[in-house]
Amino acid sequence: MVAATSSEHDLAVRRLETALDEQHRSQARYDAAIGTTAELSAYTALRVAGEQVSARGAWLDWVDDEQLPGRDA
Repeated sequence: MVAATSSEHDLAVRRLETALDEQHRSQARYDAAIGTTAELSAYTALRVAGEQVSARGAWLDWVDDEQLPGRDA
């Protein structure tokens, strides 16, 4: 097994940060849309953003596990 590189870790961190930023923007759009006709689409966007955060977080965990195998053992 080839360990992940530092650049892979940095990329994973940047993508997670980008996903978190989008989730925060989506939350603000949803909060502003509550009670309007845009509420459902804003909620859907917020759910998608949350799924991206989860996926990017899992990817970062995987990259870190590749760099430090057995760290959670």
